[in-house]
Amino acid sequence: MHSQFDKISAALQDLQGEEYDYRSIMHYDSVAFSKNGRNTMEAVDGRFTPIIGTALELSVADVKKINKLYKCHARKKKITRPLTAPPTTPSSSETPQLCEDHFADCAHFEEYCKRASFAHIMKSYCPYTCNQCAQHE
Repeated sequence: MHSQFDKISAALQDLQGEEYDYRSIMHYDSVAFSKNGRNTMEAVDGRFTPIIGTALELSVADVKKINKLYKCHARKKKITRPLTAPPTTPSSSETPQLCEDHFADCAHFEEYCKRASFAHIMKSYCPYTCNQCAQHE
């Protein structure tokens, strides 16, 4: 796990010709893997420390890098639709779903329910642990 936090020399970084992207969906949040809630990493530009790891969708730079990696340069249209699916609300005729966790270790990761960069995943896989059930048993 520690290797995830090692500094990488500029010579080994492949930014695909883009500036460093604090808003990348691939970025860990500032307290990732912390055992005491304190920062495990801080942005060089401290103004971005609260921003790293909070992305819920691809950043503009993420899209540019992916296009470069997969040689998808022909498409120049601006994306006008959201990159994430809009939330759906069940109709009143639907049978309520049994609310349960879908991951055996949900209780162990409960603190991640409240972290911006993990909340959407945790609420999806661990709805019971993250108090997302209409009737929390």
